[in-house]
Amino acid sequence: MGRDGRAIITTVSVAGLIEGPNRDKAGGRHGVNIQGIINHLDYITDMGFTQIWLNPVVENNQETYSYHGYSATDFYNIDARFGSNALYRELSAKAQEHGIGIIIDVVLNHAGSSHWWHNDLPTKDCYNYQGQSYQGTNHKREALHDPYAAASDKSVFSDGWFVPTMPDLNQRNPLMANYLIQNTIW
Repeated sequence: MGRDGRAIITTVSVAGLIEGPNRDKAGGRHGVNIQGIINHLDYITDMGFTQIWLNPVVENNQETYSYHGYSATDFYNIDARFGSNALYRELSAKAQEHGIGIIIDVVLNHAGSSHWWHNDLPTKDCYNYQGQSYQGTNHKREALHDPYAAASDKSVFSDGWFVPTMPDLNQRNPLMANYLIQNTIW
């Protein structure tokens, strides 16, 4: 129960989605869902919050470690473990009634390797380093600001995959760029 006496609804197992809740595992799925947030909007308002920024809540149907939402397998559907597109719209409307905005965390840099397009990409360069052995990011963030940094450090930081199950999207590819723009507008 929440502090306001209402039930907190937590992440659940959903038929057809691979990873279920696991509070005992580091990086395991657990936490509140959209209905739980709706149920506690009064409490959130009373705390003085004016915005809610959720991790991405689109479908992340990866085998493991996709609780964070950054390995999307469907950019157009809310992950059923959190609710539905309709419930997300309801959250947005009810939050607005409370004077609370919703910050949408849109991931434009990578997707999950279980995304439906992963095994049937329309071009050979939809991903950065596609068709090559795995190239992870080097995490050399300073390379972006250092005028003397090696171009290869900048490229590997910007275009390397975060992890092997999160391919880096090639935004220079016109099809990929168009897809991401259309999805963001949607």
